[in-house]
Amino acid sequence: MPLPNLFIPGAMKSGTTALHEYLGRHPDIFMSKNKEPNFWCDDQRFPDFESYEKLFAGGENHRFRGESSTGYMVFDHFIERVERHLERPKFIFILRNPADRAWSHYWFLRGMGYEKEDFKTAFLKNKDEKPDFGKVGLWKNGNFYYQFGLYGKWLSRFFEHFSRDQILIITHENLLAKPDETMAKCFEFLGLPPLKNNFEWQKTNETTQLRYPNFYFAAVKKIMGESLFRNLARKFLPEKLRRDLREKLVKTIFKISRTDRKYPVLTKEERVWLDGFYREDVKLLRKITGLDFDDWRQKNL
Repeated sequence: MPLPNLFIPGAMKSGTTALHEYLGRHPDIFMSKNKEPNFWCDDQRFPDFESYEKLFAGGENHRFRGESSTGYMVFDHFIERVERHLERPKFIFILRNPADRAWSHYWFLRGMGYEKEDFKTAFLKNKDEKPDFGKVGLWKNGNFYYQFGLYGKWLSRFFEHFSRDQILIITHENLLAKPDETMAKCFEFLGLPPLKNNFEWQKTNETTQLRYPNFYFAAVKKIMGESLFRNLARKFLPEKLRRDLREKLVKTIFKISRTDRKYPVLTKEERVWLDGFYREDVKLLRKITGLDFDDWRQKNL
């Protein structure tokens, strides 16, 4: 079974779900059904290649087999392990104005009850801490809002280890405003013919505010964490069935609780405050990529 040769390694809350789905529309690209497997940075899963390869069953005859795990951009082990096991994979990074990304990340978690702190307190909490896969989780308090937006810092590592013809960078803003043109650039990067007029921006993995976020958080913690029910299920149900039941239950509770309420808009004062943290890193990003990121410049970055 072939391993992947295409990755979307980030950035989180920048449109990776939409990009994953759009790439999968091309007849020469097979994108894994499961998004965010995090195989290469999860010590508990790596190197169980037999299970990982099953994500790409059906993709044997495609030129590209891909997966999307936004943690690959920042967590340890990904670059080292991919270099060791794969030959010249391709990487497509989708980046979003880092202030907007951090704000969306925060409200994504706050809207579902996972985040309890006010924005500034939460943003500063892990600011100087190196992202650690083992500390990230719904109740582990390792959200790393600031660190996930340091694109210059994290992409520098990729440019040190891989050639430029293996790396493409697009932006959330361009995929939103010019989806056909942006996807044509992706297919050209992969040496594939474009798909004509096939892309219209659709909201995927949208940040949602739930009706009862604290109830949702408590329920998910019970379902996904240690409990009497889960301990009994381990004894009598196969692992795949347990996982499927947990996922269906969580999705059902989410569906019942979701609302159409939008999360608050980032104020001018909050944007100025956030921009101050990212300005030097964006300068580094422009230097290592040779790209302008003009849309961000209009917002003071």
